[in-house]
Amino acid sequence: MEFTKGKLLAIIVVVIILISVLGFGIWWMLTYNKMVDENEAITSNWAEVTNQYQRKFDLIPQLMNLTDTYMSWEAGTLENITAMRTEWAEALANDDMNGMMNASNQFDVASDIIINAVQENYPNLDSDTILLGLMDNIAGTENTITVARMNYNEAVQVYNAHIKKFPAVWVANSGDFEEMPYYESPNAPAAP
Repeated sequence: MEFTKGKLLAIIVVVIILISVLGFGIWWMLTYNKMVDENEAITSNWAEVTNQYQRKFDLIPQLMNLTDTYMSWEAGTLENITAMRTEWAEALANDDMNGMMNASNQFDVASDIIINAVQENYPNLDSDTILLGLMDNIAGTENTITVARMNYNEAVQVYNAHIKKFPAVWVANSGDFEEMPYYESPNAPAAP
């Protein structure tokens, strides 16, 4: 079988088109899979944030129960904590990320006030070994929350940047990949 210049040129064009389509398909698949991995990293990091906040929500009532033997705590404070725990639980049950962020930010402020009030008003409690251990647990949880939120925000930054870049934005739009929210602390200074 003899190839003429025209047949040879047609074969080359078809091969180039096939290679281009195959290359584009492979790029599309790899980009899509990378976005899925990044989205899963966000979900995993968010799960760690929620785990640590749940731990904090569980520790604060222990602190209040412990100090209750030494003092009578204002009913309003306990009601406030209970309401925040309820708000947290509802947001968690509804998988409402913004609700969880709001509840945890409110709880951060309230728990700081409670811890400082207990330490200032009841300094003799510092000598209690159980209290010291509980305070260490709360401090460790605070540090872990800070790291978990930082990891979450880093994963969000990578993912959000990726889905906005050209040409990956095509894959993001076709795959319904949406921008994820950053976890912003209410105590953070205003952005410049």
